[in-house]
Amino acid sequence: MIARFKTTTCDILSFRLASHHLAMRVHTSKLVQVCSATGFKNPTPMAILPALNARVEGCTVNRVGQALLREKSLMQQLSLRQIIRIIPRHDVAVFTRALIPYDEEELLYHIRQAMNMIVALDVEAFTLLKMMETTITLVLSGKELTKEELVRALALAMQDLLTNAQKEIWRWPSELVGRETLGESLLRLLLPVFSLKGFLCVMPLKGNAQNRTIRLTHEFFGKLFPGFDDVSDANASEELVKRYLHCYGPATEESFARWAGVSDRQAQRMWEPLLETLAEVQWNDFSGWMLQEDVEQLGHSFVTDNLHLLGPHDPWLQHDNRNLLLDGKQLFRYFFKSTGPPPGMVLFDGKCVAGWHQRRQGNKLYVTIEDIGLPLGRVAISEIEHEIWRLATAMHLRSGGFSLKHV
Repeated sequence: MIARFKTTTCDILSFRLASHHLAMRVHTSKLVQVCSATGFKNPTPMAILPALNARVEGCTVNRVGQALLREKSLMQQLSLRQIIRIIPRHDVAVFTRALIPYDEEELLYHIRQAMNMIVALDVEAFTLLKMMETTITLVLSGKELTKEELVRALALAMQDLLTNAQKEIWRWPSELVGRETLGESLLRLLLPVFSLKGFLCVMPLKGNAQNRTIRLTHEFFGKLFPGFDDVSDANASEELVKRYLHCYGPATEESFARWAGVSDRQAQRMWEPLLETLAEVQWNDFSGWMLQEDVEQLGHSFVTDNLHLLGPHDPWLQHDNRNLLLDGKQLFRYFFKSTGPPPGMVLFDGKCVAGWHQRRQGNKLYVTIEDIGLPLGRVAISEIEHEIWRLATAMHLRSGGFSLKHV
């Protein structure tokens, strides 16, 4: 019999805040442990800093650089949906190989915009992945290439593995991107899936959002990089679902699919082995699933009165049931708008009280706090100033203070 529990929004949020390491900052020695929760999006070098500053006491750009370059306890990976994510090296299988498509149907979900190209080329997508694996060392050995350079080099090298008829189609103009061939567009879409195999890593602290460089993982990490096998991949798949549920439960298979960037079919495959370890949780008019051991902790998590400036890519903003975070369509449109730079979230006592944007000028960090009609007034000016000073220090900048804007 499936166990069912009733709880409250407050207890769910308190548990999630603790799971996201937002209930209380931890020592820098626990930096890797903090990154183990869900990994962190890092669209530009050190965009991760606001997220780490909110969770780790005294975490600076130097400390993160040390973990990425000297200790190599953290690494950067190109993940699904073209996301660059920082993850612990010892957890690489959990955040990469756990998501590898099992069959052609699961794989085609990731390149569904290119179905006409696959049909014209008359080749299976899995065959293209194997061809990429065959040529990747030849193309990238001893080099660092941007994603665009790597795609072009792979497209050229892989022509030798095609028939004459396929070569002609491979060089057709792309129907998706101008100045790109059909083959290049296919490889650009397949590259995030191929990256799940563990052959590639994104070099830290180099380039910007457009020209990050990619290198062979074994060349950067050497023999220290963990090996893989079918058993570890299966275990990693279950572990990823557990970590998702620990941070975002109560949740559903569909919400996991959206978070992970996989099809509902693949999410169901990954979810099913854990069914006997889950419990159904109900609150208000909603229900979802949690790990049974997590259900026992509901109501036992406590949030300290502290202030956090969460960046726009923070895992806290990636909740699927956003009604737990915000109330009303106007706030949804403000935080999750589709155009323009998204705002960060000012979190106080575990609740959203405002939005914010940052601006760097010279060696100073300036912050604009945006009043969006939430109870911002209960936050003391000195608390905001201290949090901005803390973030500026983490970025090796001086605080330029903040301005208040009504939205």
